[in-house]
Amino acid sequence: MTQENSRLHSELRKSLEARIETATQSGSGGSKFASGVNVGEVVDTLQQQLEMVIRDRDNFRELMKKASNELEILQKIDQVGKENN
Repeated sequence: MTQENSRLHSELRKSLEARIETATQSGSGGSKFASGVNVGEVVDTLQQQLEMVIRDRDNFRELMKKASNELEILQKIDQVGKENN
């Protein structure tokens, strides 16, 4: 699961970086796409999204680590209980 999460994160990051690069090459500041959307705003939004994804990934990893530790503790408790019976 962690490997799949890392792979998906990597793909999303590459995609967002490519979008940012394309937008920056098109110009920044007052430049606009054909639809009238400001390039700078798009770049800012994509950077914010990327930061949120990175935070979510880090939070997920921390939760998985805690869950794994709790599972190990429960398994040890269960093993001790079985040995005592």
